[in-house]
Amino acid sequence: MSNSRYIAIQNANNGIAIDNNGGDIVNSSGGEILVEGTADFGLRFTGNGHRFTNEGLLRLDIDGDGTAFFQHTGTTFENLAGAHLDIWGSADIGLSISNSEFINQGGNINLWNTGTSSLHMVWGELENSNCGMIRSSRRFDMESNSFFLNDAWLEISANGSVEISPGSYLWNDDVIYDPADHLSAFNTQFVGNGGVIINPITVSNASNGTPINNALYTYPSISDININDTWYSAFYGGVVVGFYDQANNVFLPDISGPGGFTTVYTDFEIPGCSSRRYGINIPAGIQARGLAHTPGTTKSLGLTATEELQVFPNPADQQVQLIPPVRLAGELQLELFSLSGQQLLQQTRLAVDGPLLLSRPASLPAGIYLLRLTDESGNQAQQRLVFR
Repeated sequence: MSNSRYIAIQNANNGIAIDNNGGDIVNSSGGEILVEGTADFGLRFTGNGHRFTNEGLLRLDIDGDGTAFFQHTGTTFENLAGAHLDIWGSADIGLSISNSEFINQGGNINLWNTGTSSLHMVWGELENSNCGMIRSSRRFDMESNSFFLNDAWLEISANGSVEISPGSYLWNDDVIYDPADHLSAFNTQFVGNGGVIINPITVSNASNGTPINNALYTYPSISDININDTWYSAFYGGVVVGFYDQANNVFLPDISGPGGFTTVYTDFEIPGCSSRRYGINIPAGIQARGLAHTPGTTKSLGLTATEELQVFPNPADQQVQLIPPVRLAGELQLELFSLSGQQLLQQTRLAVDGPLLLSRPASLPAGIYLLRLTDESGNQAQQRLVFR
């Protein structure tokens, strides 16, 4: 069967709206298939070795106690770039993959049914790749040696839940958005991470100027995902609430005003895909500690607020120029710290008319650092420095 037009099926009673038990199906880029109503199965696709290729729109709006899309018995479903599989309605199970293979190669999968499970896998294999997006709104079940490879975007709704049975495995190579931290209930026997899992930052005290280590659940040497180093108070703009050092997985709250933010936002980019902005929950809230604060300066490492040290270029590749405040005089101690407070460099300089030059230390990785100057009288100036 090949479809390049619009097909609408209204199922008024229980039973099966579309049943395919033999032969391949192609829904081409101009094709739209809409199935709606009450059914035991909105679409049942079975038959060993058969393939369903979706290049267009497949929408299943199914109510009742059944399954919107049931894939079974050695079949393959392929959702290509630009294609959409949208599942709506109150069906008990949105997508069921049983002893079959489901491949999303750059398409969009929205599992928005309001029943018990959005995704149910039994001896199933699911691959999400090529900038594809899968969104799950209800329970996410993996049973009986099922395997899910996420090599793109996966969003697990806070309203849902996750069940991964022994023998099943979820491997993440790119980005999973898990705002309710469902995956933390499973150890690495069931969940492997080579990318980023965006879950809540659980700290007892998230205060201004205090570095938060292990801010995200990331693979230690992640390099193929870019995380914006500036984090904001709102999805659309807002104020800057801190800075993130991806190389060390450290977030440094750095806010002006009263604080109290419990969600911060930043951008995640998979190379070759468009970036996406996500909210990161901080249940403790970022507190400003009642200190006066100038945006762009940092009060970590026990330092008090100081006049801003000018650094350019910033970000930099190898060498930067430093212009100290005029109140710093004589011999200067120059120090470079990681956001966790480790001293990485200490030099003695003289305050002169004109900029001071600082070269990037050998083998210093890309990241966000804190630069501090102290004169003979104990006066200090500091600034955030980013090496690319």
